[in-house]
Amino acid sequence: MQWLVDLINSPNAPLALCIILLVFFVGVTLSKRGLLGIHTKYVTLGAVSKEEAIKEQQMDNAYLFIMALAQKIDAGAPDVNKWKTRCILEMIYDEVVRWVVHNHIREDEVYVAAKQQILRNIVYNVQDIQELFKTREFAERMDKWTAELINMLVRTRKVYSHD
Repeated sequence: MQWLVDLINSPNAPLALCIILLVFFVGVTLSKRGLLGIHTKYVTLGAVSKEEAIKEQQMDNAYLFIMALAQKIDAGAPDVNKWKTRCILEMIYDEVVRWVVHNHIREDEVYVAAKQQILRNIVYNVQDIQELFKTREFAERMDKWTAELINMLVRTRKVYSHD
């Protein structure tokens, strides 16, 4: 602490203060551009937060995709309970968020088939589900939507990881 007092009382104090401020602003600018990453207990700046931005974008895209399915389901069957459909879609979105957070999304057939089965199980485990959701045709539609969703999440990661 004595060195700080000596620095302030020295004749070069204004120059030293300007240099310290310049180094600080250059560091902040580099971290904001992603060239320098600063990760402390309370502050995260720069390249460290790029991964979080990618995950946030994936979650936003997934939410829009999943909630758009409500319109497709309603158009195909207007007598469907809209609130129950929305509840099911929210549960599916929660599962997709887990995929994004764990960051292991792939497009290979085995992975896609496993995720399709998980989402089908979520739908089928809802109490008092309508018969429309139990048909083979609807299962095929769900599988197609799941494959599209996974493809979109992988594309989103590719696009935003190259910025």
